[in-house]
Order: sequence, then C-alpha cells, then structure tokens
Amino acid sequence: MGTSGTAIGTAESLTAYNLFNLVHLTLRSLNVLKEGTATGGSTTTVIDTALLSRYEDDYWNGGTVGITYDGGGASAAPEGEFAVISNSDSSLSTVTCGTLTAAVASGDKYFIADDTYQLYDVIGAINRSLNNIEIPIWDETSVGDIAANQTEYSLPSDAKRGASSRKLRVWLERDKNDSNDQRWVEILNWRVEHSGIGGNADVLVLPYQYNSGYAVALEYAAPHPTLIAASDSLNEEVPWEMVVYSATVDLLWWRKSLFDWQDYQEIMPMFNKDGEVVGTEQMQTNWQKYKADQGQINDMIVKYEQMLEDVKRTHPMKLPRSPNEVLALSKTGGSLTGEDSEPNLVYLV
Repeated sequence: MGTSGTAIGTAESLTAYNLFNLVHLTLRSLNVLKEGTATGGSTTTVIDTALLSRYEDDYWNGGTVGITYDGGGASAAPEGEFAVISNSDSSLSTVTCGTLTAAVASGDKYFIADDTYQLYDVIGAINRSLNNIEIPIWDETSVGDIAANQTEYSLPSDAKRGASSRKLRVWLERDKNDSNDQRWVEILNWRVEHSGIGGNADVLVLPYQYNSGYAVALEYAAPHPTLIAASDSLNEEVPWEMVVYSATVDLLWWRKSLFDWQDYQEIMPMFNKDGEVVGTEQMQTNWQKYKADQGQINDMIVKYEQMLEDVKRTHPMKLPRSPNEVLALSKTGGSLTGEDSEPNLVYLV
C-alpha cells in the first residue's frame, strides 16, 4: 500500500522533511536511484516509455517507487507517496506497485530503486538512526498548573528519561495573565521520586509550595519518535543529513556483510592450498566483481562516516542540562511565588 507524504521541490532544499524525503535521499546516497517522468499510470502502476523500457522484465521487482512531484503543479496525491514494486514489464514500460491514493498521471515525477535496499529496510535504518538522536522538548501540559497544598506531580515517561540522563529542567511561569509573555523562571532543587519497575509514573517533587494557578513547564531531551507513515515529520531541530548519512552507513555495513553460501562456493574454489588464484574464467569474473563491489562499499562507508562526523560537529544538538543543586531564596521574605522576579531572588550555591 502507498503511504502519503509531502515532497514539494528538490529534496535537499526543503525547509521541512518527512519520512518520504528521508527515504528518497537515503536511496540517492546509496547510488541505487533512478528518476524519471511518468507518461501515464494508475493507482497501482507507473508508466514511463523513456526509462522503464530499458530494463528487462522483473528488474525492479521488490524495489521501491515514489512520486516526487505532481505534474499538475498542485502538489496533489500521489505526490509524496511511496510503494513496493511487485512486477516490472519492459515491453509495457510499466512497473506495478502497492496501491497509491490517486492515479499516477503523465508528467508526474518519480524515483525508482531496485531491491538492493528494500523499502522497509531503508525505513528501519532511518529509524535506527533516529533512535540515537535526542531532541529538545518544551512541555507546558504534562504537569499543568500549581495546585494548592501539592508539591508532587507525575512525570511523563520521556521526561523521566531526561531526568535520568540529567537532561531535565523545570520552569515556573511568573505571569499567568499574559499567554504571550509568561516570563518563565527556572525552578531549582527539585527532585524525582522513582516508582520502580512496573510501578506508577515517576513523581516530580518541587522544593516549595508555590502559589496555585501558575503553570509548570518541563524542558527535557527525549528520543526522536519513530517515523512510520511517509508524511511523518522529522523534528526541525535535527539536520536531515545526520539521519540520511547515518542510515546510509548502516545499510552499507549491512550490504558488506552479505556474503552468502552461494557466493562462498563460487569464489573459494578459485584458491589452491598455496593461496594462488585458480578456477574457471567465470570464477575469475565473479571474484573480480566481488572485489570491486566490496571496494566501492568500503569507499562509500569511509565517505559517509566522515560526512556524518562533519554534520555532528557543525550542527550539534542543543539539549537542556539539569542544573546543579542550589538554594533560591526571596529577598522579600517568605516562600517563592509566581510573582517573584529574577532580581528579587538570591541563589546560594
């Protein structure tokens, strides 16, 4: 089945990215992509008499096709949708794929890739990359407003992880009457009571009983959500290159590890006990092709690992850090309230 997304313009120049764009860019980085303009189609086929007739029957089977641009210029479906190819017919210049939400029309732009890297393997690599990326979260709803006679509030699970890795900060609004200027001030000396495995949610314990009615916000780092549908968005704080290059390296290492028993049987008889190359001409050809493929993969791994390190260095993720414990007192006396402003606070470190 096709999955919807948004793919207006050149993928590298977008201001917002989703799973469709990340799949497109990853397949392009892996050098397995062809792009063309459809001459027709339906909700389950793409026809291109200029490109698809060049490839033998079944060449694209198991691969991926995605519609990158609506030829009508309206960004209408199936733009931004991808699907798995089930059949390809050279004489008809056609590939058959999973069902898209609208028919492919003449003039639609598309990409196509063979089954070297299958769609759900690529999506898996993208999500493995995202699992290693934390994003900053600003949450004004989970704790809510300060309640009378209450200093303990449930923590959402993502904030709990942030607290465990010292990437959680807690804020109190100072003006509850202006939603555009709440003048947040950081709460210090809070602590977290852990519920244990299988227990209730962890509890945030505030150091004072603040005046009721003032909102509490949480700022923390959390793992990037998994992307499932093509339209699922990449958090805008994450550079697309960080995800694509990481997924590319992941898939290249996977490809490098593919040395199945059939390859072993075809290649190993080419060596005698002294390590000299022997065997048939076909064996020689197979061995040379294998070495060339492995060499290309090695070069690409080195290239994209370096590019990934460059992106991490030039675009570091800015994540909150939990403050050290300090004591905050009001110069005016009494407990801290939402009305206390920064100049009226004294911090004892």
